[in-house]
Amino acid sequence: MKRESVDDYGDDYGLRKEIIESVHRSRRRSRQSQYIDKESNGKETGFMQLQFTALTERKRQISVSGTVYNQFAAPGTWLKGECHCHLNGWEPQAAELYRSMDFDFVLGNNLDMPEGLLVVPGGEEYKTSVTGASMTHLLAIGADGPATAPSEGAERIERMMACIRQVKEQGGMAVLAHPFNTGWGWDDLPALVRAGLDGLEIINGGAFRKGDTARSDQIWDLLLDQGFNLFALGGGDVKKSSTFRAGLAWTQVLAADVSAGAVVEAIRQGRTVASEGPVLKSVKIHPGGRVEIGCSPCAACHIRPLTNLGGHKGGTFYPPEGEKRSESFSFDLSALGFREEFVFDSAAGEYRARPDELTVRKRNRLSISLEDEAGRKAWLSPIWMDMVIGDEKS
Repeated sequence: MKRESVDDYGDDYGLRKEIIESVHRSRRRSRQSQYIDKESNGKETGFMQLQFTALTERKRQISVSGTVYNQFAAPGTWLKGECHCHLNGWEPQAAELYRSMDFDFVLGNNLDMPEGLLVVPGGEEYKTSVTGASMTHLLAIGADGPATAPSEGAERIERMMACIRQVKEQGGMAVLAHPFNTGWGWDDLPALVRAGLDGLEIINGGAFRKGDTARSDQIWDLLLDQGFNLFALGGGDVKKSSTFRAGLAWTQVLAADVSAGAVVEAIRQGRTVASEGPVLKSVKIHPGGRVEIGCSPCAACHIRPLTNLGGHKGGTFYPPEGEKRSESFSFDLSALGFREEFVFDSAAGEYRARPDELTVRKRNRLSISLEDEAGRKAWLSPIWMDMVIGDEKS
């Protein structure tokens, strides 16, 4: 049976319940305050009221209302960037390489980079012990300096948490690099988020040839399902000895202007796309629940899910009949198919739909990914919604 809420998991699900009750209240509220466009004199941009009716999969009519924050509605310029690279010592060749691929910025510290390519402060922090313990692999973005977490005498999870805290203390953002490749499991991931983790590297170009561990989107999806707000990044993990990785994965950023500071702020506000190929152009959300996506030619647009709205299942949308690719996709939130929640009726000995008069308030997210004809994908950072769902007559 599908577990529809945190309470369905019983005592053995205490860790996730703790996450929902504590992090969801505090960290989510703090993150939402960061989504105010600081270039608009304090006026909030991207927030919109939604109101529509929908049918559940069992044909029950419900009302849906609430607030959506569409960070991609902010004014700005789309920039293409490398958020995971190791360029020190070969900056001129690296600049030529990235400029040839139309990159606008690279992530790095102490780089002597020629003009024409923005350098955003940051880099990969990784600590390992002399006994061969696994490295931590953490991307620090916008931090004042390198993290100096202990490299010996501590478990990997402890070293990583120390790195995350130091990056945050320096005013930076902490992003878990290639988590699938480095083997982080569910026992560790919630602790890392509680320590201050801001995002995940969803796609890493260097891991394509490492046991097919380049993509970490399913790990990300599980964390988003539990209420964590983690933005998406992509990077090539390029080194001088592996320049072929350049362009295999990158990050799109919707920045207020073409400057390193604007890139850092856009990442902090979640205006990012982790991509292997597709390019996002726009996301428009209308008050009645209509969503319109503009993109480079793609073969499919995937919607993943508004799970806790009573079980919103999402879907996949394709180009018009007879066409293989499309530069626009649209769908209605009301038409995606709301599942009803069920409770066990002990007298009848069966599960029944919850009472019609019950109104449910949910914090939810809309995840969107694009896919081109070659199967390459792009993942948008989640769009968050505060929703109220009830019977149509309520």
